[in-house]
Amino acid sequence: MILEANKNYWRGEPKLKKIVIMTVSKWTTRKLMLEKGDADDISVVLEYLDQLRGNKDIQIIENSPTLSVVVVGFSWSVSTNIKYIGSGKWDGNGMPPDFFSDINARKAVACIINYDAVIRDVLKGYGIGIPAALPNSLLGFDPTLSLKLERPWKKRGMGRP
Repeated sequence: MILEANKNYWRGEPKLKKIVIMTVSKWTTRKLMLEKGDADDISVVLEYLDQLRGNKDIQIIENSPTLSVVVVGFSWSVSTNIKYIGSGKWDGNGMPPDFFSDINARKAVACIINYDAVIRDVLKGYGIGIPAALPNSLLGFDPTLSLKLERPWKKRGMGRP
């Protein structure tokens, strides 16, 4: 997409005459374009952020607000053809394909996830715990909801899982 400045803009002629917006899906291409000066600004997925740190020619702007939600979801019924369920039975070699159709199984898995570690290690500290898949910046978010499942071991006086 090419955006060209409107010379008749009511606040005066814009300083930038033309902006080119490109969609470049490959990370290595985006990174090289930035390093060579062919791009002024790129989108960086958190897993690649450390590849740019230490480059004195690149300014990393951190903590700018974004709208993103990472959700752990459960498939209630898994195809028996998937290799990850093994034998498909509780026989030491697998698990039933309908394991997560049991609400208690889903609650148990939700309780053992160390959300603090996910935010720290996977999201590199760029995240906050929320009680639903609706970000706290959107209309409809309910701040009175609790993070019931976020740290259950702390509520029960147990050690970390």
